[in-house]
Amino acid sequence: MRKYLILLLIICFTGCATVGRKFDLRSIDLIDKNLTTKEEIINIFGKPASITTDSDGRDTFFYLHMKAKAKPTSFIPLVWIFSGGGSAKSEALTIYFDKEGVVEDYESNTTDQDLRTGIMQKE
Repeated sequence: MRKYLILLLIICFTGCATVGRKFDLRSIDLIDKNLTTKEEIINIFGKPASITTDSDGRDTFFYLHMKAKAKPTSFIPLVWIFSGGGSAKSEALTIYFDKEGVVEDYESNTTDQDLRTGIMQKE
């Protein structure tokens, strides 16, 4: 809940917020499990937002892009109290590699959210 409040405050003061670097989820079709290497993944998607390594030496690449924008009513004095808010879309891609740096598995997720504030929100 706290992360939504912080995000909403950023949106309200800026109108739009972006986290991470845009990448093309449609390129997932280019990933071949047990064939595609780390270098090929970087060539396709760019540098990952984060890389973790487990105790066995296997890397995981994580890609994230999120864009949020405020509803126009969020900028109208007093109206935002009743019907402010915004929307957010996030795309995430996690790629798991074996010890040799070849893709073992991957998963992706896309989420659209309606962020609502105000005392008169419809469900």
